Amino acid sequence: DGPKFKAKKNEFTKINYLGTKRLVEESLKAGVKRFIYLSSIKVNGELSSKNIPFTANSEPNPKGEYALSKYQAENQIRFICEKSEMEYVLIRSTLIYGPGVRGNFLNLLKLISIGVPLPFVSIRNKRSILYIGNLINFINSCIDNPLAKNKLFLLADNTPLSTPELIKEISKALNLKANLWNFPICLLNLIATITGKSDQLKKLKGSLEVNSEESYNLLNIKPFFTTSEGLKITANWFKSK
Repeated sequence: DGPKFKAKKNEFTKINYLGTKRLVEESLKAGVKRFIYLSSIKVNGELSSKNIPFTANSEPNPKGEYALSKYQAENQIRFICEKSEMEYVLIRSTLIYGPGVRGNFLNLLKLISIGVPLPFVSIRNKRSILYIGNLINFINSCIDNPLAKNKLFLLADNTPLSTPELIKEISKALNLKANLWNFPICLLNLIATITGKSDQLKKLKGSLEVNSEESYNLLNIKPFFTTSEGLKITANWFKSK
């Protein structure tokens, strides 16, 4: 695992930090007026405190090489732009979903679609997610809006969902009944410990909440899609596969 981890770390540094640094430098040479960078909410941390969402004023707390490389890229962009006439916009997004989604979100779609019982009724967290359509609309708004100049934005759909709420919303979008059942958190913790999945369970039951209202308000815009609409579009894509 040691050599693999080192290789992964080098890739994150090479692509997210050094690659971005080169791109900013070349953009400056080419006369680009504004550089928009899509970062990650992981720069703020893996989890937010209960009922205290991350904001643009929250202290960065990157965990892991991916988040650190994104944070380093942000700082490099600021450093280069603040010494030149090129402006920047930094966008830290939460988990992005929509047609073509992959990873854990796609796995959740598959589990729900085949009716696998999900023992998460007792989880009481808040997770912010971001529909791709809202992200695209926000980026478009940042291109020439003077209010976006040299700003950091935290971006998500307006309404965070708990894990069971998300499962219910996805089930509804798939025209299925949510197959949720109650399972004590203490037993989930025990099973996760035995199977070596404690870190995964911690993220699943933990909160990662973002206050993105200030981002939308600053640009005088609103999310174009609700989460329900975004999930419906995503579900229709999934069913068409």
